[in-house]
Amino acid sequence: MLNEMFKVAIRNIFAQKLRSFLVALGVAIGVVAVAGMITAAISLQGELKRSFSSLGPETFTVMRISPMNFMQGRRMRRMRKLWRRERLKLSYLEPLKKGCESCEKITPMVKYYRYASYGKKKITSVPIVGASPDFNGLGEYKLWIGRFITQFEVDRKRHVCVIGPSTAKELFGDSDPIGRRIKVAGIPFTVVGITEPLGKVFGQDKDNIIIVPVTTALHHWWGFWGITFIVKAKSGKLEQAKDEVVAVLRRLRHLKPAEENDFDIFTSDLMLKFFTSILAMVYAVGIGIALISLVVAGIGIMNVMFVAVSERTKEIGIRKACGATPKLIKLQFTIEAAVLAFLGGLLGLAFLSILIKFIAGKLPFQVSLNPKVVVFGLLFSFATGVLFGYFPARRASQLNPVDALRWE
Repeated sequence: MLNEMFKVAIRNIFAQKLRSFLVALGVAIGVVAVAGMITAAISLQGELKRSFSSLGPETFTVMRISPMNFMQGRRMRRMRKLWRRERLKLSYLEPLKKGCESCEKITPMVKYYRYASYGKKKITSVPIVGASPDFNGLGEYKLWIGRFITQFEVDRKRHVCVIGPSTAKELFGDSDPIGRRIKVAGIPFTVVGITEPLGKVFGQDKDNIIIVPVTTALHHWWGFWGITFIVKAKSGKLEQAKDEVVAVLRRLRHLKPAEENDFDIFTSDLMLKFFTSILAMVYAVGIGIALISLVVAGIGIMNVMFVAVSERTKEIGIRKACGATPKLIKLQFTIEAAVLAFLGGLLGLAFLSILIKFIAGKLPFQVSLNPKVVVFGLLFSFATGVLFGYFPARRASQLNPVDALRWE
């Protein structure tokens, strides 16, 4: 019986092609809005996880001012106090290593943006990272070809560097860069290694980088932020490592027990949670707005079905005269509304899929249509048809068969 009802529904929908298409188009727009917002949210959250999980679960960063301070709406007086903080120093490294028994590795890091050149080839605004040998594999960057900088080179402020694959491609093409000399802000450095490819995150090429000894970087360039320390804790001892690092730094910076820390401990999980909460609020509002378009489409379905009931009043009377119960009449018209909305959902998801393929390469993050979103979109459109088709179907089921047969 249901199979026959679906066939009748399809036949009636295609009997009024233009009207059915316009109603389905309204549903399609709503599905595109809702499914598009959900797809964007899922893709952005996935990109954030990939971006902030690069340091690993047992790793944290000690810095002068954490980015979180700029994202939590601090008061102006509080911000002025933050800017007056003393920069962290390279001399803190050895006391930190000795005082943090729960720490597996600690590496200092400074970052600048300078130009790099080789012969006539030049790259502008390349991230220049000053680091120690422990930087290799501690964060996202790992040695791929050649060797990494050594402690001897750090102690002697040697002019050597490890470059990213994109930097090597830009400056040397397909040639082997190992052993060649490039210039960073006019200062010559010998290339000793290449890092593993990482790709892009939010449009930023992570493979465009130059790593030099931290002492060499500090000797040539001055940075407002000062030293940042990347700390990897021993397995299962993240909180102990944080406490030990804080204790050592408070002693080194001569802080009294009542004074708050004049440095920040930053973890990728903290940033991820913050951005996820912001995304949740933004997309809740976005999906709410998108749902309004589906409600409007549902009202369109309701109006069309009321018109269909009026046009097919005599047909309803004949069916009732032949023994069709009000329940079957109601089910027939509800199925027609649901099928119409379902076809609109299919149309919307097809358009969204084409749209994603068209813009995927132009976005700064990876985006794809999740199968769960497809199922959700189809079920949601079907449910919209059932909900808004119920009232016209109920009206059709309540028609008096005698009056319906007399309808012209």
